[in-house]
Amino acid sequence: MIRGLLISISLVWAGCFDQAHAHPGHKEEPAEAELERTALTPGGQIEEWLFWPAYMLPGDAGVLSNDIPYTPPREAPLSDRLSPARNWLGQTPTDRKRRLLDADQLPAGAFTIEFWVTYHVDQPVGAAAMAFDADHNRPAVWQFGFWQGDVQFSVGDAMLAHPVMELKSSKVDQDPESGAYMRGVDRYWHHLVGVFDGATLKLYHQGKLLTQRNGVVLPDYPIGTEFEIAAYLAREPHMELGNLLRNVALYDRALSPVEIAARFEDHRELVDKAIHFRDVFHFTTAAPHVALPTTDSVQLTWEADRPHATLIEWGTTPVLGNAKRIAMSAGRMTKTELSGLRANTAYFYRVTLEDSAGEELNSGLLSFRTAVEPGDPVIFAAISDTEARPHVNAHLADLIWRETPHFMINAGDLTDGGRHDQRVEWTHEYFAAMGHLMAQMPVLPVMGNGENDYVWFDRYHADRGPTRSYYNFHYGDVEVFVLDSNMEARDEQPGFRVEQREWLRTALEASDAKWKIATHHHPVLSERYPELVSDFVDLYEAHDVDLVLVGHHHNYLRSWPLAGDVPVNEGGVIYVQLGGGGGNLSDRPQQLDLRWAKTYQGYGYSLISILGDKLEYRMHDDQGAMRDSFTLEK
Repeated sequence: MIRGLLISISLVWAGCFDQAHAHPGHKEEPAEAELERTALTPGGQIEEWLFWPAYMLPGDAGVLSNDIPYTPPREAPLSDRLSPARNWLGQTPTDRKRRLLDADQLPAGAFTIEFWVTYHVDQPVGAAAMAFDADHNRPAVWQFGFWQGDVQFSVGDAMLAHPVMELKSSKVDQDPESGAYMRGVDRYWHHLVGVFDGATLKLYHQGKLLTQRNGVVLPDYPIGTEFEIAAYLAREPHMELGNLLRNVALYDRALSPVEIAARFEDHRELVDKAIHFRDVFHFTTAAPHVALPTTDSVQLTWEADRPHATLIEWGTTPVLGNAKRIAMSAGRMTKTELSGLRANTAYFYRVTLEDSAGEELNSGLLSFRTAVEPGDPVIFAAISDTEARPHVNAHLADLIWRETPHFMINAGDLTDGGRHDQRVEWTHEYFAAMGHLMAQMPVLPVMGNGENDYVWFDRYHADRGPTRSYYNFHYGDVEVFVLDSNMEARDEQPGFRVEQREWLRTALEASDAKWKIATHHHPVLSERYPELVSDFVDLYEAHDVDLVLVGHHHNYLRSWPLAGDVPVNEGGVIYVQLGGGGGNLSDRPQQLDLRWAKTYQGYGYSLISILGDKLEYRMHDDQGAMRDSFTLEK
């Protein structure tokens, strides 16, 4: 137990977002509704399997602060016989959870199979649960699943099929009559249920009946029948079953329409409230996050599934030795600062939460490093457009961590559409995959069009000053100027463009940094879309900005040094479109453009190393292979 956590102390922040710094036109955070902690599990459940991915960093850094309530398969039989893979709809499985049940455990009559799916990719993928004879190539006794948005449910020779889900790249409305382009829970999360009541097959989606078929007979299970859940993910690199199929439940009776609707609402309530697991005390940001380190301080933020008191411990060895207590939070979010630290020093830390009932949540032993002094070497990473694919984000985070950078820039579209009503894209996608990296390495967030209403962008990042969406960051010989390029949205705020430009001009004039790097989401150079940013180019050239990092288009482009929009041999500004953090990949530019020195279509990350008068830039793909490099010297 943590003792004395209700002691009142002075903090930089505690609790929720500070409304005093709200932007003009800022939407307020939705109120934190209290969650009913009793889950609805209908009777007759044979078993429920949870396949939620548990991302963590490699090696000693691999601390899993959230215990994932994963239900592992039972032990495989002593026989080392490997049952052959079952192709389904012409697809070969890439990930199998085998021998989950034997024939004598399967329902002999009426049954219900339930999936909870997240489908946020643009390539065809699928998953299926099936009871089949593992020894012979006979048709499955029954199977239930989906491929490329079409759901199928078959028992014996009878089959139901219905189109349900759509690919992320499709702009076709799920509900054509609504006139809305839906996102989040309405578009990417799906509750799929198949019911056999002994004579009738029924398909349900989001708690509603889609279609049914009468006169169905369940065949006997042959000797050697096994129950398997498989995924078909060949078109999506780095994707595993748990990235697609979160929960599977099997019941030995036919659930009623009322029960199915209630199960959907039960799942949806958790996602809407940005909570992963109903009865597990957990970080909804995956872990505490470090931010904006200086030579003597660092900021920490975290969010849990419930209000909590906190004990923070830190020190230069795993023994720690320093402690700070934070009183019970009013909401689920807490922000604070550790100060009085030493420059360029590695610290260990641990965050322990206690809820109102005395239950504890421990982050595990984490680490961070304070900022280096001018003249010290600096290494930082850069990515952009981490939207949509946590499996790609997590893979890149692993590769980046192995490179040991001091910090990372994410040049916008951290989420695909994480605005005020789509918090799930932060907690269940971005932080689920990147949160463990952010627990031990600060990330500079850039406002993209995917999160440009400020709500969750502000909540989930340590304070960047009164402007929030544009700010500067000093680290050794580097100064990073982070800008907000959502000009169309900001035009609704009188004076925003003028104020941001004036802030940048003043900040550049005042900067004495050896290396000046700017970053914003939308590109400066025309590729194929019109959302260009020209507000800053003259300031970049006038004040010797060395490098500009952007995103928005999902392919890698790197310019020659440019001045006046033409390549130059001396001076000039290099523009890099990062692009490959996880969003749908874009094609190469349609037309030859002499301003571009290098292009690449694929996922990847960049590393920038600086020592004194030399900057080395490397771009790596998602296998770690170097795809581009250049050197700048002062």
